[in-house]
Amino acid sequence: MLFEKSDRVLQLCKNSDYKHDLIKILEIYNSDKHEYLFSLKQIINLEKTENSCKEAKLPHKEVGVYIFFDKYKLPVYIGVTGEKGSKANLKQRICSQLRQSSNLSKNILEINNLILGTDLAQLNRKDLLHYLDNVLVYPCGNDIDKAQGLELLLLSVCNTKYNR
Repeated sequence: MLFEKSDRVLQLCKNSDYKHDLIKILEIYNSDKHEYLFSLKQIINLEKTENSCKEAKLPHKEVGVYIFFDKYKLPVYIGVTGEKGSKANLKQRICSQLRQSSNLSKNILEINNLILGTDLAQLNRKDLLHYLDNVLVYPCGNDIDKAQGLELLLLSVCNTKYNR
């Protein structure tokens, strides 16, 4: 389940501008196919040496929130693009998170090394597919404040494994 405390989410948003956005995110999450739900197998082409993100049909002119899910449809990482002073859009940010040097890759590596007692130095793209299955993208137009507010709200109610 995306929100462990769905009632709490709606209660938090009762008089909030975010209520409509959270309901829309739940609708996207609960649909099998949606224009804003992407399989990472479609984004990461293991036969290429680079990310094939350039070919992915991710929203590319907007800021927004993104949620990575594992194979059990549990949210494992929530992020935002459109931080003040940054020109990155959703597509650029998601593609950057799929690189070996990204915060997401480093967090996955560090947490799994601690839990499993391993000493892996880095993850490759195939390894990422073991931990991540889909990404839900929620564009917010050019509204940076809205994107950042949604990210904070989602982080407060979702039990993500790889956010710090």
